Amino acid sequence: MRRIDVPPFDRAQTAELLAALSGGRPPDALVDRVYRASGGNPLFAGELARTEDARLPGGLRDLLLDRFGELPPDARDLVRTAAAGGTRVSHRLLAEVARLAEPDLVAALRSATDAQVLVADGDGYAFRHSVMHQAVAGDLLPAERTALHRVYAAALEREPGLTEPGRAAAETAFHWGEAGDTERARSASLRAADAAEAMEAQAEQAQLLMRALDLWPRDGSPERFEVVEKALAAAGWSGEPLRVLDLADRELVEEIDPGRTALLHGHRGMALHNLGRDGALTAFDEALETLAGADTAPLARARVLDLVAAGLMLRGLPERARDTAAEAMRIASDLGERRLLSNASTTAATVLAQLGRYGDALAALDATGGPDGTVQTARVHLNRAEVLAALGRHEEAISAARRGLRAIRSAGPARTLGALLAFRLAAALTTTGRWTDAEAEIATALDLDPPGGPGGILHALRGEIALARGDAGMARESLALARSLTGPAQGWESVPVDRLDVRIALHDGRTADARHAVARALGAPALTPAQLWPLLVDGARVEARDPGGDPLHLDDLAERLPTDGALCTAYATEYAAVRAVAPGASWAAAVAAWDAAGDSLAASHTRLRAAEAAAASGDRDTAARLLRTAVRQAADLGAQALTEEITLLARAAHLDLGGGPAPDAAPAERLGLTGRELEVLRLISAGSSNRAIAEKLFISPKTASVHVSRILAKLGAASRGEAAATAHRLRLFDGQ
Repeated sequence: MRRIDVPPFDRAQTAELLAALSGGRPPDALVDRVYRASGGNPLFAGELARTEDARLPGGLRDLLLDRFGELPPDARDLVRTAAAGGTRVSHRLLAEVARLAEPDLVAALRSATDAQVLVADGDGYAFRHSVMHQAVAGDLLPAERTALHRVYAAALEREPGLTEPGRAAAETAFHWGEAGDTERARSASLRAADAAEAMEAQAEQAQLLMRALDLWPRDGSPERFEVVEKALAAAGWSGEPLRVLDLADRELVEEIDPGRTALLHGHRGMALHNLGRDGALTAFDEALETLAGADTAPLARARVLDLVAAGLMLRGLPERARDTAAEAMRIASDLGERRLLSNASTTAATVLAQLGRYGDALAALDATGGPDGTVQTARVHLNRAEVLAALGRHEEAISAARRGLRAIRSAGPARTLGALLAFRLAAALTTTGRWTDAEAEIATALDLDPPGGPGGILHALRGEIALARGDAGMARESLALARSLTGPAQGWESVPVDRLDVRIALHDGRTADARHAVARALGAPALTPAQLWPLLVDGARVEARDPGGDPLHLDDLAERLPTDGALCTAYATEYAAVRAVAPGASWAAAVAAWDAAGDSLAASHTRLRAAEAAAASGDRDTAARLLRTAVRQAADLGAQALTEEITLLARAAHLDLGGGPAPDAAPAERLGLTGRELEVLRLISAGSSNRAIAEKLFISPKTASVHVSRILAKLGAASRGEAAATAHRLRLFDGQ
């Protein structure tokens, strides 16, 4: 018998599990609740999915409490005390509240940790599973619960250092709330939210502000609505659109002020867009209609216009977005509101990119001045990275994305803006052939649990790399995970997912499915020319393979699309090559265009097609020259599927590639190990850990981990030791 440890499911895998259990796509709210409560445990997730609310199913609750009940009495009492403290509590705080003699405290903790009810976690203790915490906390008597929370709150007010730095205010607010002291809880929540905002911890800020609002009756005061506005913004940037929608809907029921109502409609529209639901554009229109003719203060008006302009841009209405952003910019400039002006200016610049004016967009982004705040900094770098990539300036795009990530990685928007920046970074790394680095960036971003579209496009890019490597199974798995997050919604985030769907369908010979995926993607709103041109090329490939299907009307769209920038020019040239009657010259132009754009994989692919055309016309020398370069490019990238296709054409046409590993080539070359992988394998053989490898090669530990995984797969090894043994057997490092 062999034990297999299954790592926790991420959000996408949890969604896929729930879909399998229910036979359809589960609601976003259900996925969110089950994922958070289960901690990624598939057994718990399956049980939690059977309930309609946050309560534990009776069978699961009884099972957990049976395990808890096996503890000695002192340990049970201590675990109950810890449960009132939350899913994690520091040793000093637990000792202060429990008031046990040190030997008795240690003995009780030893019993609880030996039973895996609690686990040691830094300088404190955490529940092994969040559902165990929920079961024990739910088993407390009301009087026990209230008394314990009062003791916790009082202890933290006396000595904030009993918990982690920066956590005392938030934990005090929580405990006063659970103890039923509304006024103290509300005041403490607002203080803690201010501290979270100062640290740009938007997720925690949103949670604290919403807790304060739950304790604050709707009194129509400007002070209360200021808290509402901050809560909506913080929840939106931290990737909590369900919370935004819920709060906006609740506040709209009783709000009568036009400016506030318009802002609530704007946030509601953004939440609906981020959730992929219908009604986003209607909400934006309602926001503008509410403002029309209303006597709204200029600053309140500008805030609504700024929000709605970004929403209209996301919905694919660049002209309306441009006009709305311009009005917001004018008001913000008159009022001297620098942050608002910078944000609206960024939207206006992004609209230029949406219209295909990439050079103008980059100039406008550079003219926004020094961004004010983490969110705005990240947003500017994100849009600069996208524009630079469209212009073929990939190294600059990588640099911009990295700067954005450095600004945001420890802040709340890391799950939203951070995921988009990671996608842009990984895409540029993929284009420039650094696939392993791209995979490491994707893995790091997915560890942060990005919601919806941002998570979906990361899985899709991972699938594109896998398919290029020749791992169709991994690509299909990535597609399923991406679909579980993006669902059927049509937005720009669905396009990378649809493109992966097209690639896999063409790989499998399912041209009808590929055609359907292209048609679906072309219907998405808010697509820039740099996003549309690849879809046209995909569609042209589909129609070339299956001319008899329903027409996609590609040429009409191609005639209207601009070709500003190296990326659009390369795709447009390739599109012309696929559609051309005399393809030889067109494919030669496509090769030159992709070389200029700096995309080695696309250049290798177009060389293959140009070689096919040359061979068909009898120009064997040109065909052989093109194939030799193409196979070298593909092999350097590790593009196994393309390398095999190039080799097959060379064999069929009896052309000598003049390269590739010969039968007497070095073992490392025959195994397909790259130079960097050979360096990593040498360090593995020397007993180095991933961290040590990262330090010696000046790469991140995550990148080192990805290299190790690739090496194990290429060697067919199950462990690092087995890989080292293989290297020793083949004498890869003799004399080194």
